[in-house]
Amino acid sequence: MNVQVIDPIAPRYWCVASQPQPWHVTLTGDGAPAVDEFRSIALHKKNESCGCKAVSFSRTLLLEHADAASLALGEEITLMNWGNAFVVSAADGRVELKLHLEGDFKKTKKKVHWMSCTSHDDGVLLELIELDHLITKKKIEEGEDIKDFINPHSRKMSLAIGEPALRNVQHGTIIQLERKGFFRVDKAFVRAGQAMQLIAIPTGRAT
Repeated sequence: MNVQVIDPIAPRYWCVASQPQPWHVTLTGDGAPAVDEFRSIALHKKNESCGCKAVSFSRTLLLEHADAASLALGEEITLMNWGNAFVVSAADGRVELKLHLEGDFKKTKKKVHWMSCTSHDDGVLLELIELDHLITKKKIEEGEDIKDFINPHSRKMSLAIGEPALRNVQHGTIIQLERKGFFRVDKAFVRAGQAMQLIAIPTGRAT
C-alpha cells in the first residue's frame, strides 16, 4: 500500500554507495560532452508537477562498485537518462565506455545509474537508515522476559554520495532513490560535509 500511495508523487534522485568504493568511468564516442554540461531532467517522468532537476553530464563518471564489477567486455548497457554504451574495458576500479546513443535501451539487460565526477565533488553525504522490528518474536508468552527478544540490530545505516540536487530537498519530503527504494528526509542538507539522513520506507519487498 505504501508504494501505491507514494510512487505517483515521490520525486526521483540518484546516489552512489560509498562502500565499496565506486569505480571511475571514462566516456568516449559521439555524444560524450567536450566540457561538463548541465541538463534539465524531470524529477518524475509520469508527474510533471514534481518539476525538474539539473544533472551534470561529463566524460568522467562514477558507477557503483557492484554495477561496474559486473560489466563484461563488449557488453552494451544503458546509462539511465542518457543512452546506451559499450564496455571497452573494466578492471581495477576503472571502466571505459563508448557511447552508442542510437542503441535500443529495450535490448539491454543492465540499466545503471551514475554520477559525473563533477557532481561527486559537489555531492551530498547521505546516511541511509533502515529500521527493523524492535522485538524479534511476534508474541511474548506469559513468563517470558521481553528483554530476551530485543533486536540489537534494529537500526542499520549505510553511507552514500547523493547528487547535488538533493541540497534542495526539504525535511519531511518523501523521495525515491532510484534502484534503492523510497525514503523520508529526516535531516535535510545544511552544509557540505554534514550528512543528510534518509529513513527507508518499508514497501513489503523482501531484502
